[in-house]
Order: sequence, then C-alpha cells, then structure tokens
Amino acid sequence: MNMHKLTSGSIGLAALLLVSVAHADIAIPVDGLNVNLIGLAVGAVPDYYGSSHEQGDVGLYGRYQFENSERYVMLMGPQFTANLLNDPNWRIGPLIKFRGARDSGVNDRIVSKMDKVDSAVEGGAFLQYKLPLSNVPLHQVTFSGDVEGGKNGTEAHLNVMYFQPFSKTLIGNIGLGMTYGNNKFMDNYFGVTSANDVALYPSLGGRAYNPSSGAVGWNMPFGVSTFLSKEWVLSVGGRYEHLASNAKDSPVVDLHGNSNQWIGGVGLAYVFK
Repeated sequence: MNMHKLTSGSIGLAALLLVSVAHADIAIPVDGLNVNLIGLAVGAVPDYYGSSHEQGDVGLYGRYQFENSERYVMLMGPQFTANLLNDPNWRIGPLIKFRGARDSGVNDRIVSKMDKVDSAVEGGAFLQYKLPLSNVPLHQVTFSGDVEGGKNGTEAHLNVMYFQPFSKTLIGNIGLGMTYGNNKFMDNYFGVTSANDVALYPSLGGRAYNPSSGAVGWNMPFGVSTFLSKEWVLSVGGRYEHLASNAKDSPVVDLHGNSNQWIGGVGLAYVFK
C-alpha cells in the first residue's frame, strides 16, 4: 500500500470519536479526508465529568464524502457534523451533540444522591483549518474550534493537532486543547447549589458552591492508526484532561472525583467507495 492509498483510504487522525457519557469525549482519533467509512469503537471513560471511576462504552462512527466535493457528513458517537465548504483546507458547518445524564447510576455514593443532571441535545457550529507541512500526505497541523449549547449550558473548545506519518500504513497524532464553559454549564456539572446537594457536602458549612464561567480544563489527545488492509483501519487513542480552576475546586471533583481525567479506546473502521 503506497502513501496515496493511505491518503485516499484513510479517515485520518484529527477529530475525536465521541461516546455518550456526560462530557462526551473519547480519543479514537478519526477525521475526514476524501473517504467513506463506518466503524465501531470501544473504550473506557469516566462515568461523569470529574469522576474517578471509569466505565466501558461503545460508539459508532461514520463519514460520507459527497462525490467530487470536499463536503461531507460525519457521525462520531453522539456527535454529528456536516462540512458545508467545498475547500481543501477550510471546513465549517453545524454540529449536533447528545450529552448523557448524570444520575443515580454513577459509581459514587454521594454524587449518585445529588440532583440529576438531565441528558441534553446540544446544537452549535465548528470551524477547522488544515495546514499541510510537506508534500507527504497527512503530514499536517489542524486548528479547530467549536461552540455548542443546550438546556444544560454552553461550552466551547479550541484544539490544535499535529499529524506524523511513520510509514506508508502507520500514522500518529498528538494535540493540545482547552474547554470553556459558561455559568450554566459550570453550575450543572460542577456546582453544589440546591439544598439537597449542599446537605451532601458538610465541608461546605451549609454554603452553596457556585462555579463561575471560565476554563473547564486543558486536554492532550494522542493516537495511532494503521491499515490492516486496503479496506480496514485500526485506530488506538487516548486523551488526558486536567480540570482547572472552578471545575477542579468543585467538591464533586475535589472530594469525590479526580481532576485528572483519562480516556482510552480502540476503533475498527471499514472503508468503502
């Protein structure tokens, strides 16, 4: 398999496959070039945003490239995006994401007793720019940002990802990103505000914890993808996130969770014409 085959047969390595957990990020690195595919990923993720416990999860991913165009639609677990631009470097379009609930099913006896954070459908938009670094296919840096919101608040992400081909069939990626949440988002996922919730945290002395808007944390995704054949692509990825400021200081995280969030997964995709 030559490098051209790698380009035209690969799903690439920029975006993160999303699995339906509360914060909805898992690092099977898959991003679109000119290819159609469908795949399945399995992984281990925290059972709520800030949890110290992990759970297994499964997610579908797929992408369809319109003929003779750079436009595509893509499903990554609970997130759907559509690129509306016919441009080789710029991508922009709508984003829809499903975010799972935090309820009595989480693996912590205190957090499980807190008021439920309902599941939500979020809508927004994304923008991405691809900067080629050489004439080697997939040797590039991508810059991306998105914003989405729903009944549980609004969040935004900024990310940069570097891609390094190691051979004609193996490519790796590593990146850096940050997440921002508005007041409503921070309050829902990191706040301790209702009488019921405050009573569960005696260390608060009867006072509510109201986190303000700001940086939720920074993250580092990484992964590799290899071609098992012309039709099958195996991807392995991870993602480290460090919660910051008001998210880190929340009793939900500080007393019953972990500010260091690890996610990992493996995905197998079938490439079709």
